[in-house]
Amino acid sequence: ELGGSSSSSSTRTDVVDWTCPGEWPLDQQCVLRLPDDLAKRANEGLESEGGAGDAKSLDLEIRADPQASLGDEVAGRRWKVKAWGEELRGTLVDLPCHVETHLLPDSDAGVPEVAYKTADVRRMLIVHRGPEPPGASRLLDRRSFKW
Repeated sequence: ELGGSSSSSSTRTDVVDWTCPGEWPLDQQCVLRLPDDLAKRANEGLESEGGAGDAKSLDLEIRADPQASLGDEVAGRRWKVKAWGEELRGTLVDLPCHVETHLLPDSDAGVPEVAYKTADVRRMLIVHRGPEPPGASRLLDRRSFKW
């Protein structure tokens, strides 16, 4: 226990130490590309006063679909997505290069405006209504799944 003595020598198992050595679990992010009408709805939900940027305000369920792989595709590229009660499909593609996301602390926090790297982004989950994402025949390399 910090800042005092503890009479118990037991260790807490309900606390996760994110600073322990190994792969940082929170630095991998994925772009979620929704159809235009659903993207608008998601933005409205996240920007609303009640949503306050909370993803829990979205009615969104995403899970891998291992049976949906086509031919010799690598497993994990096809997903089932349920958004606001609508069943959709998702295709996980690799971006042509990795990009970084950054966080700018609140300006009223008294911290100089410095952007902090929060994650690497290497993949995008394209959510679509049809069997393939729009433009897949032109933009998707089926061998590498690079978009």
